[in-house]
Amino acid sequence: MTEQDNPLEGMEEVIEEFLAESAEGLDQMDNDLIALEADPANHELLASIFRTIHSIKGTCGFFGFSRLESVSHAGENLLSRLRDRELDFSQEIATVLLSLGDAVREMLTAIESANNDGKKDYADLVATLARLAEGPGRADDGAAHGERTSPVRPTAARSEGEPQAAAEIPPEPSAAAAKSAPAPDPTTTAAGLSAAESTIRVDVDILDNLMNLVGELVLARNQILAHSAIQQDPLLTGACQRLNSITGELQQDVMKTRMQPINTIWNKFPRVVRDLAKHCGKQVRIEMEGKETELDKSLIEAIKDPLTHLIRNAVDHGVESPDDRVAKGKSAEGCVSLTAYHGGGQVIIEIADDGAGIDVDRLREKAIALGMITTAQATQMPDQDICRLIFAPGMTTAKKVTNISGRGVGMDVVRTNLEKIGGFIELESKRDRGSTFRIQLPLTLAIVPALLVRSGKENFAIPQGGILELIRMNPDTPGSGIESIHGVPVFRLRGKLLPLIYLHQELNLGAAPQGDQALNIVVLQADTKKFGLVVDAIEDSTEIVVKPLCDLLKALPVYAGATITGDGKVALILDVLGVAKHARLLSEHQERFSDVDAASSLDDHEDRCALIIATTSDGGRIAIPMDSVVRLEEFKRTSLEHTGNRTVVQYGREILPLIELTDLLRERRRKPRLITSDKTSHTNDAVHALVYSVDECSVGVVVDRIQDIVEQCSATQGPPTRKGTLGTIVVNGKITEVFDIAALQREVSTMRKRPKRAAAVGEG
Repeated sequence: MTEQDNPLEGMEEVIEEFLAESAEGLDQMDNDLIALEADPANHELLASIFRTIHSIKGTCGFFGFSRLESVSHAGENLLSRLRDRELDFSQEIATVLLSLGDAVREMLTAIESANNDGKKDYADLVATLARLAEGPGRADDGAAHGERTSPVRPTAARSEGEPQAAAEIPPEPSAAAAKSAPAPDPTTTAAGLSAAESTIRVDVDILDNLMNLVGELVLARNQILAHSAIQQDPLLTGACQRLNSITGELQQDVMKTRMQPINTIWNKFPRVVRDLAKHCGKQVRIEMEGKETELDKSLIEAIKDPLTHLIRNAVDHGVESPDDRVAKGKSAEGCVSLTAYHGGGQVIIEIADDGAGIDVDRLREKAIALGMITTAQATQMPDQDICRLIFAPGMTTAKKVTNISGRGVGMDVVRTNLEKIGGFIELESKRDRGSTFRIQLPLTLAIVPALLVRSGKENFAIPQGGILELIRMNPDTPGSGIESIHGVPVFRLRGKLLPLIYLHQELNLGAAPQGDQALNIVVLQADTKKFGLVVDAIEDSTEIVVKPLCDLLKALPVYAGATITGDGKVALILDVLGVAKHARLLSEHQERFSDVDAASSLDDHEDRCALIIATTSDGGRIAIPMDSVVRLEEFKRTSLEHTGNRTVVQYGREILPLIELTDLLRERRRKPRLITSDKTSHTNDAVHALVYSVDECSVGVVVDRIQDIVEQCSATQGPPTRKGTLGTIVVNGKITEVFDIAALQREVSTMRKRPKRAAAVGEG
């Protein structure tokens, strides 16, 4: 094909940039139109919409895309009159302009795939845009009714095909429009640089390859660190620490190149809510918080469909009709809210509505009818557990099937798709108050923190996202035996029965460990079930690079991938959900553990929470709510370092400041120090710390010893005995103080404002 046959030859890069910029502009245009419906007088929004269509029209004319030029030109005419305030913005105009955006997207897709703007005829859309641009009554009977002539009437009456002067040369502003400040140029950054100068486009394949290379570097670093740990060469140790630091920084920066704000998919949801609410005859607004929260690009693409489904369900199922809402004492307009934030090394996304909530009674009846649960089980199950059955295949509470929902297909797919990427979804619902879906996602799928365990002669990696806690049980400890319910081994954990799965049995790895050995239990959560995975040994906690399985192993549901450990060996990555299903803890075979579930339910319904029982250096006994603790760590005393007068320790890629718990309690009497590096005054060479995240800052609170983790009501029974405590409770027959987390928050705030005074807290 010659250059005359293909006039676009050699312009591929320019067209690609045009397509990318146009797609971004159309996404912003959708949001601007929806915002304009709520605020029709906002001239800046109209100007932004006009610039988007004007830019597309001008550029596509240069490339010769005549069909796209014709449609965008018709939209530009309407927007020009709206911008000049010759027409009033209406819902009809908003709907047509949204349809214009959809039509332009279709033609852009055709250009991307076939280098032409398609063969679809948009004559009806062009005619509608032209009619609206004429104004009410002008196209047919305006003159007959003696309509007053507009000052720019000659522009509207121009001959067909003649370009509008106002589209190319902006008209003189009216007296009313000179009152508002000119809109800023969107192509200029705050620093005065143009967008082209401050950013650069990089092919995704290059970023993927760079990420793979960093993964290999992380593996090499882990092997070098493992080798240097057994050497006595200080030069090698120093070089390894430098390598570790540089690799960590490089890994973070490369991961940032793949990170995208969640707003890249959220900006489509206002349009979804608007169109669906109009279709259902409802009034629904959408509120979004945390748009800047970033996720890996692969995860952004993976969660797009699940989030869309949840939002459509919230509008269709959750929010009531205006009449029903008013009858319940609510406002006629419902609300769907989206919230995203980072927490515990993961991304949390919440989708909530203020609608009717889930009809638990109807859901219970449907579950019995489908044979999911028996009538006896249905009467014993709490409402919250019944609500979680909405994720089962075929389950729906819709009273009729519509073109939107009601077939019982969707929620199970949502859960499955989220679990494939290491995610987890929870549901909270209250009748007539609404429902909240909470999704937990890893930051990335390429490099993840994991726990290395051993069973038999094989090493395995367990992603830390599904790990709740670790238990090491000595056989000679009173009350530490394994019980059995109908042949199922269970462990009594803080008053509840925890079903156990022996890894060596599930994977056929050989004989069981000897009875006189300590029992290592990894407490995991799969879906809504907690269970204990019994392993021979817990090796280490580290970052692993996830490698895909070979074709021969892909069909095995218990494995999620493979990795290479620090000693150069291959370790298979366990799929927590797959292990639970293989052991018949979940799915249609979960009757194996049904008796355990029934036996583990508690009769009392107190507001119970997990409490860490610890001792302080002055011999005190204190209860710390576990939900506020990120990690429990144990550091070697030789790893403690000092910056100024503050004690710190290297914690992954962070420098973790250490604070003694008794320093937060403001005890006047003299007490021994725990975080001194002097080993002569301590019988224990380990430092026990509770890691908190306060105001996006990690800090370790040092205790003398962690005695136990209990689950009971944390409501105080006695008054506080000193500052830093909320009061006292009785735990296992002993009076125990309850720690006030606000004391730690105040201390961290003081450390930031007055670092010199705060430095004395961690003094050795």
